[in-house]
Amino acid sequence: MPQNRKLKIIFYAVLMLLILLVSYKIYLYIFETDFFALNVVNIDRIEKNLNGSKRFNFAVIGNINNSIGVFDKKIINMLNQDNVDFLISSGNAVSDGAEDKYRILYRSLKKLSIPYVMAFGDNEKEGFGARLFYRHFGPFFFSFQAGDCLFIFLDSSGETSLRWQQKWLVKQLRQAQNFQHRFIIINRPPFKVTSAHFFEQDKYLENTTFCKLIQNTAVLYSVDAVFSSNFQTFSKKEIRSVPYYVSGGGGGLIINDNASTYHYLKVVVTPDSVSCHKIEVARQTNPLLRKIENLWVFIHSIFYAGMLNFLLLLSLLGLVAINIYGHITRQKRLYRNFDRDEEQFFHKKLNIVHFTNNYLPFIGGVPLSIQRLCRSLMTKGHNVKIIAPSYRNNDTDHEERIYRCPAIISYKKIENFPIVNPFSPALRKIFCSWKPDIVHIHHPYWLGRTGLRLAKRAGVPVIYTYHTRFEKYAHYVPIPGIVFKNILAHYIVKNFAMKCDGVIVPTYSAEEYLRNLGVSTMVETIPTGLDTTAFENVDLEEANDLRRSFVTNKGKLLVSVARLSPEKNLYFLLDALKQVQSQARVKFHCLIIGDGMERKNLEKYAEKNGLTSIITFTGKVMPEKMPLYYTAADLFVFTSTSETQGMVLLEAMAGGCPVVAVRSSGIADVIKNGITGFKTRENATEWAKTIAGLLEDDRHLAEMSTNAKRFASKFSEDKIADRVLDFYARILAKKNERA
Repeated sequence: MPQNRKLKIIFYAVLMLLILLVSYKIYLYIFETDFFALNVVNIDRIEKNLNGSKRFNFAVIGNINNSIGVFDKKIINMLNQDNVDFLISSGNAVSDGAEDKYRILYRSLKKLSIPYVMAFGDNEKEGFGARLFYRHFGPFFFSFQAGDCLFIFLDSSGETSLRWQQKWLVKQLRQAQNFQHRFIIINRPPFKVTSAHFFEQDKYLENTTFCKLIQNTAVLYSVDAVFSSNFQTFSKKEIRSVPYYVSGGGGGLIINDNASTYHYLKVVVTPDSVSCHKIEVARQTNPLLRKIENLWVFIHSIFYAGMLNFLLLLSLLGLVAINIYGHITRQKRLYRNFDRDEEQFFHKKLNIVHFTNNYLPFIGGVPLSIQRLCRSLMTKGHNVKIIAPSYRNNDTDHEERIYRCPAIISYKKIENFPIVNPFSPALRKIFCSWKPDIVHIHHPYWLGRTGLRLAKRAGVPVIYTYHTRFEKYAHYVPIPGIVFKNILAHYIVKNFAMKCDGVIVPTYSAEEYLRNLGVSTMVETIPTGLDTTAFENVDLEEANDLRRSFVTNKGKLLVSVARLSPEKNLYFLLDALKQVQSQARVKFHCLIIGDGMERKNLEKYAEKNGLTSIITFTGKVMPEKMPLYYTAADLFVFTSTSETQGMVLLEAMAGGCPVVAVRSSGIADVIKNGITGFKTRENATEWAKTIAGLLEDDRHLAEMSTNAKRFASKFSEDKIADRVLDFYARILAKKNERA
């Protein structure tokens, strides 16, 4: 039989077992007959049946434990055939206090042809069982008269005050002095019982005051017998001429075949005497069959050991079923399928829809990356659409290719970050009208989630580009930062990536991060493309004029580009530049290009530390002007540790700027030490020393400038777009194969 077929058979068998277990539980709760105050009902039956007779027999049994194989199938039949008038349970008739255990017990008790009275024990109390016992059977301690005998039931579970029971017991026995016989039934024995089994060693009544009271009153008022259970083994003990019987053979698992038996006690009552006999239940004589019987009782007891165990068992079976199902459905390919016809999609004109939470005119790495990719894809003849938020006072585009979602509010913690309605019917309508072949998503939340939902509903494959290290942005999120940083940020990325058909990452370190998270989706490393023609067309005279406005011919111009926000590590940059100022023998000036919520604080910090002579905050510079600044500069400096790629590093290299940056994700894949720049530890002294040495080494600086430009030329928009289209084709071929 093929392996897959075997697994399917096992899976459906386990599934059927789960359905049967759940159905049985539902049946017990809904369809089993409810019952109330059974002890009262049965005491009335006993009094009616005996009709004042002073000669009768009754049976005492302990530790039924919801037994089916022993109590239900064997002992009940023996009791119905034996010459007994009624049955007394000395406690632990259920395996725990759950409602379904009481219902199972009731179903067994209905098979008895004689009345019965149940004592309250430890098992009956377990969980919320006390409330159910009171409802189904009655009070926890009580007494009744049968013939010329008084039966007193005590509560040893701790549910009832022992002090109250002490007064009540003395009163009952004092009033019953004219009765011929008196019996006490209590679940825990009122004396210490030695057991070979560790789990039974504390099942006697531990309150020594109550134990002595029972023993003293039993002697004082001539009690004929005290019956208890809570132990597997049968034992009889006389304390000052009063017999005490401990009997627990009603159906629980027998651990020691030599010391324990299944049994009940038959008590014969006459006007002059009381005699007690142990009636054993026949068991297998063959040792092997007896062990099998014990195993069956053990398995049965596990199932009825409580709701918690039932849920654990159900969960375990569920996990087994899911695991088996996973083996059945999981594709056992460790290599991708090379037989897919991917070429059919290479020359197809695609309808591509991009979803992003921010876009131009907002200046940032993600909007610029999307703009460049979309521009290149359209140049190659593809139909590209963008779904993005609208911005206040935005008149920059009325293009048909962009659908602007109206902003509901603006998130104040992030400058110019609009919040849109992701469930807008208009958005869904425009998406459907565009009939996309592929959906490309740039954020794993908000509009990204909307894009995933719409794409899945339309059966369109989804690509996700992992742009951002979200754990570095915890200060923007209105929940405890440590929770977001250490748990939620990683969960969001993994959960979203696993739901997509493919993931694009800009660097190998970003791919490593996703693999460490456990993402098994197809991942492709494709960096953001550069508009290399913009650098080729820079007016060199204009670049020199820009340079001369900040430094002399012998001075060096540094440039850094970043959004001025906490995650960009800009205070480290200012502190390190102060050290460069003290170390370098060459005059220099640094342009910090960008804007953001932290700009005023940074400017105040620079002024306070005497840096205004070497630093200029230029504010926002339009993307089309950036090649001019890179060409004018000698060196690009960067201190952010929150990048997945550091797109500005490649832009700087394209402008002939070597880079000195702090080692972090996204940096290692771009900078080649000593060739296109330097990577240092996040140590201001080391970083400053590297820059100071490089500013004084014109030859090395010139070599790295040439190397940087050559390296950046590999990342032209056109080449990157071809790699993205190749990935699209693979995803579409894979999707087509599944269809």
